[in-house]
Amino acid sequence: MALEISLKADWNGGVDGKGRIVAEDAAFDIAIPKPYGGAGTDTHPKELLVAAAQACFLATLRGITAMNKLPVEHLSVETKAEAGDTFKISHQAEITLPAGSGEAEVTKAEALLEKADAICEVGNLVRKAGVQITMIPTVKIA
Repeated sequence: MALEISLKADWNGGVDGKGRIVAEDAAFDIAIPKPYGGAGTDTHPKELLVAAAQACFLATLRGITAMNKLPVEHLSVETKAEAGDTFKISHQAEITLPAGSGEAEVTKAEALLEKADAICEVGNLVRKAGVQITMIPTVKIA
């Protein structure tokens, strides 16, 4: 499925200035990070890239758990990244199943965590660009 995406970006000031990206349903203030001479006061492109990979993984996980009729109490993803000579992203993903869930649901949840990582479109795009993505899965029962 193709999505049409339209963004507008503006910048005010010099390297230490600020920018703003506006989408149909969201807006983001941006700045150049302090290590690069910027203000470092707002989000920056690498942070947005990591957020896009995280959001894609989480939305993909929610979609496939619903399609596979896995009852879910809560989903969470904590993402950390290293952006130096190499770019590495690590998702710590957690599915909390409802109380009373059994081994079959736990096994299914573990498989769906792996599947979400494998089919996340944004994650796969950044992998093609040489970004290393790892996913650390956890399944809990409420």
